[in-house]
Amino acid sequence: MNCLDNSYEEAQSNYKGLASETPEPASVSAEASGVKTPKQNSLRETLMMFRKNTHKKTPPVAARAAACIEAEHIQNTKYMQKEEERKEKQIEKNKSCQWSF
Repeated sequence: MNCLDNSYEEAQSNYKGLASETPEPASVSAEASGVKTPKQNSLRETLMMFRKNTHKKTPPVAARAAACIEAEHIQNTKYMQKEEERKEKQIEKNKSCQWSF
């Protein structure tokens, strides 16, 4: 048991020696050296900062609905134009086929 007691005491003394030799926290030593460190925020402040940045303002419902209706109208107009062009080509093709006989 003596060996175990001695090794335990040695470990404790080594730990105390290491603990006394550890440098001070970065904020303290940086202040002493003249380098400014950012202020450490609380968890609540940090979370609030992220919450503020993630929320983007959305347009009102009426504005979003109007934009959706406008996009649908533009798409329908394109389809109608393509359909008219297709019909005109079909008519021209039919006319040319009639004259070939």
